[in-house]
Amino acid sequence: MIYRNQVVAAKISINEQNVYNRKSFINSKNIFFEEFAEQYPNQSKLFNNYFDSNEDQFKKDTLVSFFIYSSKLPIIKYDDSYYRCLILKCEYEMEKIKIENEIKIKLDNIKRSFGQEVENWYQKIGKGTFLDVLSANESCNSFFEKTNKVAINNTAFKEFREFLSKVKNDKNSYRKQTEKSTARFNSLVRKANQSLTSSGRKIFERQMGTSIFLSERTIDLVFNGDVLGNVSYSFPVKVFKENKFNLVLDNLYSEQYKDNSLRNGAKPYSYCFESNNRCGGYDCSQIIVKTPYNSDVLVTIKKKDKVYRHAYISAGSSYTFNLSNGTYQPFFYYGKGWNPNKFMKNTSCGELKGGFISNEHFGKDNPQNFYNSILTYTLIKQQGGNFSTKPSNKEEAF
Repeated sequence: MIYRNQVVAAKISINEQNVYNRKSFINSKNIFFEEFAEQYPNQSKLFNNYFDSNEDQFKKDTLVSFFIYSSKLPIIKYDDSYYRCLILKCEYEMEKIKIENEIKIKLDNIKRSFGQEVENWYQKIGKGTFLDVLSANESCNSFFEKTNKVAINNTAFKEFREFLSKVKNDKNSYRKQTEKSTARFNSLVRKANQSLTSSGRKIFERQMGTSIFLSERTIDLVFNGDVLGNVSYSFPVKVFKENKFNLVLDNLYSEQYKDNSLRNGAKPYSYCFESNNRCGGYDCSQIIVKTPYNSDVLVTIKKKDKVYRHAYISAGSSYTFNLSNGTYQPFFYYGKGWNPNKFMKNTSCGELKGGFISNEHFGKDNPQNFYNSILTYTLIKQQGGNFSTKPSNKEEAF
């Protein structure tokens, strides 16, 4: 009973002490609030916004004991340093508001150059990246988390502009690549439909339905910044599988033109090598070419390593080239099935197109000097013949 009476008496005394401590703490609040309001009259609400009576109290145990009995009764204490930390917290927050306004102005200026996506990248990278922590009050961290004074990191904003510029350039680059791939694809499709027969177009349409020649993939990129760190971004880009497309088209052309032959004397490369075959006056010579019965021949005659004359000679026919006197070298391109769309090589006049589908063979003779003379090439096997072509290739012949 003596112990219990002591405990009851202690509780009454402690409660009176707690009430007194609370009253003293509240009175201190008013003193500090008036000090803050006098210094910052327009920010007085900030003091009350951050004030929290639960943050400033702590408990201290008081031991009541008698003989073998004991009890711990807590006394609630208040730390007046809380108010100094509260004022410091308010001052830091006011500075942060000022800094946030400055950052908003910076972001608005950047948006004028890079658009509304600036805000998304700012949020993704993180606001903290654009701030420098100048000082930290560790003694106040028990009352307020991260009571830090901060400033704008101008280096981060400079690097942010560099990052956005790179993203913008990369975006334009891959957009142009997509437009270029799409335009190239559509152009070749139009040309294919114009050059194919009706049956060939039907097969081509089926191939287009089952094969993906124009596909979209994602390009992953990374910006490496000293302040921003590694920032990942990506863009979609369309890729034209032109080699696959050409393979399908070549197979269709091979079937369509497998028996195709041009008229004798045709000039399939006239857009590049012209179609002239005239020689006026007395200083003229001729080259006559007779072809075998089983092969068409495309003949090119070069002067100073440039094609001077050319003509398509059908199987079992002949053609006469008229030349001014000089030195010339003939080349012979044999084959079957003339495909006007076949790519041969790139030349000074662009892509050279048109070639045989099967039984291709290139031959040549040595350079010959001509002076009012006629030279005949009979391109068939015959006993006692005094001429045989030497191996050649399309790079050399054209």
